[in-house]
Amino acid sequence: MHDDPPMSLPLLTRARAALESTPTKAAQLLHAITMSFTIRTLLARHGYSPDDHREGLELLRECVGPDDVEWPEKFELAVQDAVVELDAWDEKGFRIVEASLRHRFPDQARFVLAGLGPTDGPGAVQGVRHLLDRLDALEASEDRKASRREDRAALDALAKRGITTEERKRLRALVEAAEPASESVGSRSGPHPTDHETRLLALRAWYEEWASIARAAVTREDQLTRMGLASFQQRAEE
Repeated sequence: MHDDPPMSLPLLTRARAALESTPTKAAQLLHAITMSFTIRTLLARHGYSPDDHREGLELLRECVGPDDVEWPEKFELAVQDAVVELDAWDEKGFRIVEASLRHRFPDQARFVLAGLGPTDGPGAVQGVRHLLDRLDALEASEDRKASRREDRAALDALAKRGITTEERKRLRALVEAAEPASESVGSRSGPHPTDHETRLLALRAWYEEWASIARAAVTREDQLTRMGLASFQQRAEE
């Protein structure tokens, strides 16, 4: 017997939003450095080298995405429509499930959400499928007889939030329609970070190091603005 995996990073938190915004911020910083000899000179006096610049560019390129992306024309229109609808639903749906269960039904929340969260495109199809499978288990799994009363109460709470039996059937039909696209991506490996998350964290580390040095090395407000590091910009993002 083994413990349930931990729940994924709380959905849609400011920390997660900040991580996802890293490529945009890093791109602005790198562009400003590329276009300004003065900024490069000031940063070079604090150790910034061509190798550091190439590292930032490569980390950014890796976060932008792989070259072998799936293009929609590979799939029938019905498949495309199902993927788009599930992709639009999973952001809201996971938020509702987490908000409804985390405090009132923590055991059920851990079971339902472990390793799952909103994602993009065909990955969203897989995420919604796993969510529906776990909700079905709350309803009828023989392995959960001991917690059936609490499981049913959790499902009732979700139904009041719009995730009814009928809605789950509708989503299941969409998952089945989107199956060809879902099969085109690898499965998530439980609660562990995805490759995308790993790349974002690496870029975030590079960005935070050089953004902090740039704030110390560069004093002109216009140059800080070009890099996305002006004080008023930072306050607006907080």
